Amino acid sequence: TVSGLAYPAEVAITPDGNFVYAVNDVADTVSVIATATNTVVATVPVGSSASGVAITPNGAYAYVTNRDNNISVIATATNTVVATVELGAYPAEVAITPDGAYAYVTTAADGAVAVVATATNTVVATVPVESWPIGMAITPNGAYAYVANQFSNSVSVIATATNTVVATVPVGSWPAWVAFTGRYSLVQLVPTKLIFGTQPVGTKSLAKRIKLTNKSSVTVHIRGIAITGADAGDFAETNTCGKNVASGASCFIKITFKPLVKGKRTAHVSVYDNASGSPQQATLMGTGT
Repeated sequence: TVSGLAYPAEVAITPDGNFVYAVNDVADTVSVIATATNTVVATVPVGSSASGVAITPNGAYAYVTNRDNNISVIATATNTVVATVELGAYPAEVAITPDGAYAYVTTAADGAVAVVATATNTVVATVPVESWPIGMAITPNGAYAYVANQFSNSVSVIATATNTVVATVPVGSWPAWVAFTGRYSLVQLVPTKLIFGTQPVGTKSLAKRIKLTNKSSVTVHIRGIAITGADAGDFAETNTCGKNVASGASCFIKITFKPLVKGKRTAHVSVYDNASGSPQQATLMGTGT
């Protein structure tokens, strides 16, 4: 249990998993929690009655909705507010497109969704929906935003290419949130499991490789590729991916196994990027003899 919060309303986790950003409704602040120690390492003042939070896919910014009709943009490197974007009435929830280009914000009292360009932190579109939109989620491919309209008992479907409502779905009473089943990533790893078999302790295996393919329509930015997990020290990687992988392009990750002790050894290769589903992982297995 993490103490030191004040009526936390929502949390968001950085893509690398190192920090949790928790909005404190009553205190008008955001608490930054280090997951390694589960302690609050920073407190960031924001607007009045902060309620929603989302972090950009590259982990650089946290967008926080405030009930005084704006959103605060926090730079996660310094945990300071670097921009405040004025919006319509009663901003409730925020979701960010998988490419990080836009933040979609429900403005409940206006019955609308504001579209904020993250490059300039300006509102570039306002999409009318139905009564009292609250929860929202964007499809993993970024093509649609689904908005729960609490007073209308409906879900609006916004096409993000045109920022128009293309469908309205009647649902049950008082819809508040939207979520998608499964986990889909625009970055594909093949295979998702490498089995090295047996290997004498202290000797290195021949390399096996994993193909990384960018299935999205935009360039994917690679922040890092690492061996993670319980037995990470028994495996090593090199790769040809660099910092950017163009749409439709592929690169390769080569893995070697050098067991430190006898027995079964397991780890993962983790790819940290700005695509949906980051980090993408493949399982690594081998046995030291």
